Amino acid sequence: MKKSRNQLSSPLQSIDLHKQRWAILSISSIPLVMTLGNSMLIPVLPEMEKIMNISPFQ
Repeated sequence: MKKSRNQLSSPLQSIDLHKQRWAILSISSIPLVMTLGNSMLIPVLPEMEKIMNISPFQ
């Protein structure tokens, strides 16, 4: 009994679909990671200015 072409490519298609989902998830999480990183950095900036002896403009 021969397998049809669709049955042979099915595991490969599911692997590709899995990779595509991870790629989309990774790309879509970039704004969230950047927002969280920025919100963690903002409270520390005034203290960094004092330690480095720079003005807020610098």
